[in-house]
Amino acid sequence: MKFRINSGHIDSLHLMSYSEKLRLVLDYIRTGQLKKLFHLTLESAIKSHILDGPENLSVEPTWFCNASCSLCTTPARKIKRNKKMLPMNQYKEIINSIKNCVRIINFFVAGEPLMNDNLHKMIHYATKNGLRTFVSTNGTLLDETKINEILESKLDVLTICLDGANKVTQEITRKGANFELVCKNIQKLTSKKRKTKKVFPYIFIQTLITRYNENQLEETDRSISMELYWVHIINLFSTKIL
Repeated sequence: MKFRINSGHIDSLHLMSYSEKLRLVLDYIRTGQLKKLFHLTLESAIKSHILDGPENLSVEPTWFCNASCSLCTTPARKIKRNKKMLPMNQYKEIINSIKNCVRIINFFVAGEPLMNDNLHKMIHYATKNGLRTFVSTNGTLLDETKINEILESKLDVLTICLDGANKVTQEITRKGANFELVCKNIQKLTSKKRKTKKVFPYIFIQTLITRYNENQLEETDRSISMELYWVHIINLFSTKIL
């Protein structure tokens, strides 16, 4: 197993190694995403400087979640917010207003993004405008339909949260995120990606390190039966599997 340590955020273009940046460029060329490549490397950098605008933007496709994780602020008992979905027309207005300077769209803040049935359309619209896209999910909703939508959307990075090597450890932190279901969904997703020979999304497994799972990091590898590449980042580790 190969280990690499990174003190920054794995999704930051600034913190990618030269080889990682080269691979990303080649993958964009292979998949015909030349507009995204141009926007990331030149257009957005210039316009962001001129317009003094942000480079990254986080969008919530949903205001709620199907799980009740102990560290999350989404549950209504912790934060007073109405349960809503981000409408597609409002989302397009947001993208149209920031697409000139923003490079990266994160489709998550607190809610579970896969609960919005328009998520794949949102990703596609961002991609069409040259934006790099990221989704973080608890993995429970990755059924066949969602998997196909994600693989066809040209999503850049999909992060799946798995906080333990067994059911007990996982569900202490992520209540409502069934361990066996999440592992099964990860295997289905990676298998379908290999079978269809899709380049994107890059898939990561993310674990919040707690006293319950700090001795189980390598066991998580065996839980989903993959050879994984570990990246330890402050209080979480992220494992790239594809």
